Amino acid sequence: MEQLFGVLIGGVIALMGGIIGQITTHQYTRHREREKLIREKAEAILLARFKHAEWIGNKRRMLWNGKEHDEADPSDLVSALNSLYFPECGNVLGEYFMAAAVLIDFIFSEGLEYSKDVQKWLDNFEIRKTKFAELYKPYGAVSVKYTQSVILAVEAQVAVEKPVFSQFGGWLASRCRRFKT
Repeated sequence: MEQLFGVLIGGVIALMGGIIGQITTHQYTRHREREKLIREKAEAILLARFKHAEWIGNKRRMLWNGKEHDEADPSDLVSALNSLYFPECGNVLGEYFMAAAVLIDFIFSEGLEYSKDVQKWLDNFEIRKTKFAELYKPYGAVSVKYTQSVILAVEAQVAVEKPVFSQFGGWLASRCRRFKT
């Protein structure tokens, strides 16, 4: 009877260990997958934002040389990813798109001027280039601000790994710290 009782207790302990192990593994995996998703979406949104900046540059080059520019604007992708994964960055994204709109309006108006009278447009090219550079400064600043806000949002959503031995005191714990990735 004692052996049966010991076997039953051992079986219950093994069963509980298996259940707890599965639950812990499942929670850990879900947590890691969420962190991975957030990092991937942050990378995707920043790449889309860089493509948007490149799109603006391409539009300026094409229109200011009298050519059509029919490449798709990647701003919709930036907006969609931001809304889904980083809504806390929405205000900064709004500032970014406002600065981009000012720049794009200037590019279009200059493209129209170019198509009307190329020589007159070229005669004032330095003035136009200076004006573009002035309009680009706030756009560049808000681009950096948006990138930083996405990075901060990622850091807020992704858990910072804690030192393994933090409960055992300072010296060992301070040497076991892991940095954010």
